Amino acid sequence: MYFLCLHDILSYLFFCLTAMPPAGTIFSFIPRFPVPEKIPDS
Repeated sequence: MYFLCLHDILSYLFFCLTAMPPAGTIFSFIPRFPVPEKIPDS
């Protein structure tokens, strides 16, 4: 049942991401989330 709950949560998250604007807008709402593309290779 635990895995089923995780699957439901992941499905809900994917649904929200699909319904919401592009990732760039989501990242602007969540500045704490690290964006690999913006991190320069050093």
